[in-house]
Parts: sequence; structure tokens; C-alpha cells
Amino acid sequence: MKRRGPRFGLQWRVTAALVVIVLIPFALSYVLLDQIGRSAANYKANEARESIAAMDKALDAYRDLFETTKRLHADIAQDRGQLSPDGIRRDFPVALHAD
Repeated sequence: MKRRGPRFGLQWRVTAALVVIVLIPFALSYVLLDQIGRSAANYKANEARESIAAMDKALDAYRDLFETTKRLHADIAQDRGQLSPDGIRRDFPVALHAD
């Protein structure tokens, strides 16, 4: 009479179970990390889009500040008499040629 028992021994079944137990988290992490990566990329794209709008707004403000400061300094120099209306300095003679 033939013995009817399990095809594989206990050692093989335990080994197979451990391999499955180890591989399931790896497979899940592969799938979930891909989804997390896509979510992070979308989040960063939205953040970049919002920061570009804020930087454009700030750039306009800095340009206005720069122009205002230039006009202020020109008015101060004009009031002190250092510049003529055409923007040439009057307080020292200009050398026409170098010796």
C-alpha cells in the first residue's frame, strides 16, 4: 500500500510560506511607492505654479521700488545742483583727452 501524505515536506512548506510573507510587502511597497511618487509630483507642480505667480507679483513690486528709488535719487541730485537737467555733472571739469 502506498503512503498518501503531503507532496512536499514541512521544510519546503515553511520555506515557501516565508518567501510569500517576505515578498508581499515588497510588492505592495512597489505599487504604493509609485502612487506616492505621482502624488508628490502633482503636489510639487501645484506648489511651483503658485510660487511663480507670487514671484511675478513680487517682481513687479521690486521694479516699482527700483524706479521710484531712481527717481528719488535723481530728484535729490537735481535739488543739490550736482546735475544739470541733461544729466551731466557740473561740479568738476571733464578731461577731454588723457595725458
